[in-house]
Amino acid sequence: MRITWKESKGFTYNEVFLNAFYKNDRYEKGVYIIWESDNGTVIYVGSGDIDRLWDHLKEYRITQYQNLMANYAIIGGNDSDIWRGIERYLADKYQPLEGDRYPADVDPIEVNVPGE
Repeated sequence: MRITWKESKGFTYNEVFLNAFYKNDRYEKGVYIIWESDNGTVIYVGSGDIDRLWDHLKEYRITQYQNLMANYAIIGGNDSDIWRGIERYLADKYQPLEGDRYPADVDPIEVNVPGE
């Protein structure tokens, strides 16, 4: 499945940036990836309300991680099995450092990753 990723365009996370980054999409459904720009390590992947991305970024920003970046893709619709399947694929692919409740009850749905 091909999805359209919204990318951070090289800006590190801060509140002003994030508001501009997703203010029009915050009530949409989709998937997201949080990663460190210094080394590309994936910190977290998630799905559901894009608005949750804000909470996750704030949570991980206050821990040991630095220069956090985020990408997200709007999937839309009400079929949570689609975005949960994509989340499972991304978690299997990236093995994020945080999070341990990735969907096990859905089949992974392969998608292109940011930059592809």
